[in-house]
Amino acid sequence: MPNNFGHFVFAGVVEFLENGQLSVNHRDFKDIGYEGSLLKLSVSVDKDVYRHAFKLTQAYTADVMPYTNYT
Repeated sequence: MPNNFGHFVFAGVVEFLENGQLSVNHRDFKDIGYEGSLLKLSVSVDKDVYRHAFKLTQAYTADVMPYTNYT
């Protein structure tokens, strides 16, 4: 989602799903009790990164639906 500065800002969950990986130090996951669940989900051997093996694609393109309230 774009912010007022023209940069894209992603919530940790969205970033994880879109990119397939996320730093274990990501600000959205720091100091919350999800580490055990994320470790079970992660396929990474790297202790500094959570990775998933899902084969995800977008269901729509930005020209069809540039904004959505679904998460």
